[in-house]
Amino acid sequence: MPAERTRVQISQEALEKFQAYTEAAKTGSTPSNKVSLSEGVKLHNPDALSGQDQQALIASLHRDPIAVAQEALATQAQAMKTANLQLSAVSTTIEQTYTSLLKTITSAHPDLKGAAFGFSVDEAGALVLTNADTLSADQKDRLLGALNGSDELVKQGNDLADAQIALFEVERLSLGRDFNRANYAQTIDIGAELLARVAARDAPRDSSGGELHKLNMANNWRQQLWTKGEHKPMSEQV
Repeated sequence: MPAERTRVQISQEALEKFQAYTEAAKTGSTPSNKVSLSEGVKLHNPDALSGQDQQALIASLHRDPIAVAQEALATQAQAMKTANLQLSAVSTTIEQTYTSLLKTITSAHPDLKGAAFGFSVDEAGALVLTNADTLSADQKDRLLGALNGSDELVKQGNDLADAQIALFEVERLSLGRDFNRANYAQTIDIGAELLARVAARDAPRDSSGGELHKLNMANNWRQQLWTKGEHKPMSEQV
């Protein structure tokens, strides 16, 4: 048996109002107090570009791709030049500071003359010993006290680490290595690089000085990074 339909009755007054409204809508003369979404609600997009950024984006889309690439290369080249100059300056300064301090240390502690050790700088900014396994605990304590007692060497050691990392980053040639202040001390022996450089500078250019020049190359910070640097996870390598 078919379901009984429900009858809906509309009053004559309501019907007339509805008909009047639809006629007004057709002519665009709906009541002024009817507010549309675009008029009454302002949507906020936190990720939207500012007007200036939008103009810059539109302008870049119309630029010659070759010109854009050339500009990027020029910017990187300038950044590399600046980073190299900064590294060169701090390298020269710390070399002078360290070699002078070594003379003071060996004068005050004769048993440390000829001792084999290096130093680096940890993430907190303190100088730490490297390759000092042949030294006694007492010798290590005295060395660390002397090294960290030099405010100049501490500052320059941190400046050197920052300069090397800055150049590494701007060159964008990671070669699968992670290089930062967290792993710097386990990667770079600053003392070894400085003393090897001094020895090579004074070494003969003929075959008799060959070993010292090889040692200088092996202790260069770039070579140390390649040899001992922390490997990036494969997922992060590009």
